[in-house]
Amino acid sequence: MQTTTLPVLTWSGATAWWHELPRTLAAGAVTVLSAAPLATALLTGAPGWLAATATLPLTLTLTGLAALTADVSRADTPPPAPTADRSTGRHSTPATDRVDGPHTDADARRVDGPHAKANAGRVDGPRLAALRRVDPVLALLLSVAGLALIAPWGVVPAAAALLVGPYALAYGAVRGKRGLAALRGGVILAAYRPAWALTLTGLTVIGAFIAAASAGVLALAVAPLLLTIAARQTSALLSQIDALQGGAR
Repeated sequence: MQTTTLPVLTWSGATAWWHELPRTLAAGAVTVLSAAPLATALLTGAPGWLAATATLPLTLTLTGLAALTADVSRADTPPPAPTADRSTGRHSTPATDRVDGPHTDADARRVDGPHAKANAGRVDGPRLAALRRVDPVLALLLSVAGLALIAPWGVVPAAAALLVGPYALAYGAVRGKRGLAALRGGVILAAYRPAWALTLTGLTVIGAFIAAASAGVLALAVAPLLLTIAARQTSALLSQIDALQGGAR
C-alpha cells in the first residue's frame, strides 16, 4: 500500500489550485457572494434564527465548489492503473466505492456519470459549470453549524460540522455521493485519520481569520484552496482504505 504524507498532499493540493487559479478565483467570488446574506444578518444584528438560516446559501454553494475543486484536484492526476486479476488473467481498474459497500454497476454509473465532464477536464481543464452540481441535502445537513448563532449548545453541532464538513464535501464530489451518503463518508474519513481531520479543521479556522482580516479579499482564494487540499487528502485516504479492504479479501 502506497502511503502519502499529509504535507505532500497539502502541497500537491495547493499546486493543483495554483495551476487553475483563474477558475478557482472565479469560483471563490461566487462563494463570497453566497456568504453575503449571512454577513448582512450578522452585521445588522438580525435575530439568531435568521442568521442561522442565512448559512444555507453558503453551504449550498460550497457543495458546488467542492465539485469544481475535485475536478481541479484530478486535473493533473493520471487515472488509476489497471490491476491484474490472478484468477482470470484480466486487467481491471480498482473498485471505487468500497467505503460504502460492495462495488456494483449502479455505483459505477453514479460515479462515472456525474464526472464525465471531469474526465474530459484532464484535457480541457476543470469547468466552472461544475458549480451547478450542488447538493441541497448535504448543504442542509452542514447548515447545522448555524445553530451556534441561536443557542450556546449550538457550538457542539457547529464544531462537528467544521470537523467533518470538508471531508463530507470532498468525499461527495470525489465519489459522486450525495446527502447522507456524503456525510457518512466524511465521518468515516475523519475517524480513519483524525489527525488529518484536525489539521484540515485548523487550516479552515486559519483561513477564516485570514479572510476576515483581509475584509473578504482573500476569501476568493481560501475556500477553493482548502477544498482542493481536502479533495487530494480524500483521494489518498480512499486509496488507502481500498487497498486495506482489497488485502483483507
